[in-house]
Amino acid sequence: MGLLAVEVLLHVAEKPRTYAELEHLTGASNGRISEVVNRFSVQLNKETGQVVGPTLHLLIKQRRPEGRGYEVYVTQQGAELCRAAGLGSREISTAEAKRI
Repeated sequence: MGLLAVEVLLHVAEKPRTYAELEHLTGASNGRISEVVNRFSVQLNKETGQVVGPTLHLLIKQRRPEGRGYEVYVTQQGAELCRAAGLGSREISTAEAKRI
């Protein structure tokens, strides 16, 4: 697990985040954020049509209610990992989140 993955996990553990919020908080590109989220969330194998789960299922991504983009949530396993490690991160203010 790389540093970006840890940072994304910590931000999402605080509260569900959009990709735009994660880009703003981490300074990483949308593509890098997507790689991290996909590595730790369940994926559909387009060739076989089967659902493939990662070894560490830490994140869930869902379409936003507006239908554009995704919101990322932490799984129970991810929350337990953060608690066990005693990790935390700063919160993004509501005003700043709306600006993003």
